[in-house]
Amino acid sequence: MTIRWLHRFFHGLGDCVQFGAVLRHLLHYYPDIEHHVVSHPGKVGAFCPGAVATYTTADAIPGGFAETIEHDWPDPVKTYLGTPSTKTVACLRERFFLEVVPELLRYDVAYGEAALARAGHFAATLPRGKPWVTIHYQGNSGLDAKDIPHAVVRHLCGFLVGHDIVPVILDWDRRSPLPMTGGMVRCPKGGDALWQGNPYGDAETLSALMNLAACNVGIDSGPGKIAAGRRRAALCHRLAQAPPDSLLRLHAGHDPSRTGQPRRLHPR
Repeated sequence: MTIRWLHRFFHGLGDCVQFGAVLRHLLHYYPDIEHHVVSHPGKVGAFCPGAVATYTTADAIPGGFAETIEHDWPDPVKTYLGTPSTKTVACLRERFFLEVVPELLRYDVAYGEAALARAGHFAATLPRGKPWVTIHYQGNSGLDAKDIPHAVVRHLCGFLVGHDIVPVILDWDRRSPLPMTGGMVRCPKGGDALWQGNPYGDAETLSALMNLAACNVGIDSGPGKIAAGRRRAALCHRLAQAPPDSLLRLHAGHDPSRTGQPRRLHPR
């Protein structure tokens, strides 16, 4: 008989991406146990690969689980020799008493054909032949430490447009005052079909979108962690501390719309 565990995980998108690493450890140590996860709509994609099945709060959840675990996901209160002191590591060590496997700590959010189609449809609405960069600059926790001021992002957008690059601001919760249409700055708001009506964004769609982008600029947040998993990220914790043109420069002469390969952004 198959042993099944149900994980109830109702936290931020970045936390969900981190919890994916916990699931991969559980599969590594207990390959005979199936792990199922229930979470908010738009976030369940963050648990795959790792979870056998995912459910949202609107779904009928089956019974018969050997364990049902409510994850509180606290900040770490210890430091650990040889591993980072993160929520992921704290969960592995303090809840499940598992040794950390470093290669399993990576961020990895898989996406399917439907998510890729949504991302591709949005990309087709952008100016043809121009590279584009996703920007996510407002978090849901630690705002004073993480958020980038609107004025700085406006300046960054001006810098990118001046280099013939399309800025795409990720703003499903309608907090950015920067434009949705007009000029080259694009900002798909909460009502955009890209997010499927999810108030939390959509992990799978973000993963697919960031894989198509030339580069991803973000803070320490859910989209930033997803971008890191796509290996095409330019992540900035405190972008406001320096002007954009001192942080980023482009290799010239490469058009990702024709080759499907990333146009690389490098720090100076």
